[in-house]
Amino acid sequence: MERCISEIYLLLSEFNWPSGYSVSFRTGRKLADLQCKSAANLLQTKIAIWVLADHSICLLNNDENTHFHLPTQTFHSIDLELCTPALLPSLNLTVDGNRHNSDHFPLIITDNRHNSANHYYSPKYVYNAADWQTFSSLADITSDIIDNHTVDEALEHIISIIKTAADACIPLAKGTRQRQYKPWWNDLCQQAYKAQQKAWNIYRRYPTTQPNKI
Repeated sequence: MERCISEIYLLLSEFNWPSGYSVSFRTGRKLADLQCKSAANLLQTKIAIWVLADHSICLLNNDENTHFHLPTQTFHSIDLELCTPALLPSLNLTVDGNRHNSDHFPLIITDNRHNSANHYYSPKYVYNAADWQTFSSLADITSDIIDNHTVDEALEHIISIIKTAADACIPLAKGTRQRQYKPWWNDLCQQAYKAQQKAWNIYRRYPTTQPNKI
């Protein structure tokens, strides 16, 4: 693995084993939250935990199921999203509730550093209109802040002082939200989508082998 990939990477994989067992995870973002659902895949789960820990790999999955097994009408979490620790704070994983005629739920990974998917631009400071004289007086960083605190505490205090001064002395340019409309989407499409989502949500809560109209 280390020879084939770079130091920063993102891996997405369906975690199926040749033995026929599928390792299903109920997990949060911490390695300690990993739990196997049955004794049959205990060994596979231990191997997975060892691989994650040995290679310092982080797991993006949350407690949402990613797979629907049609023969048994059961839900599982066999699709794993792995990344290096450097990427973990920047990535968020969500699971689309609509399978779109697949046995796997679509996985959506977003980078919170570049939130262009929402077409939203966060407010920015207008430095040309700043009151720098007042800013200099408010952003008063003394030696006591550094001498009487730990490094982390001192850094937190300095950041807080600078941000408070900036918010008070530098105006913000308002962000704008731009929506992209689909010309073919009409009221009938909206009603059909809502009906499909309603039927699917009921089916997820109460699985049945009877024909349905999802």
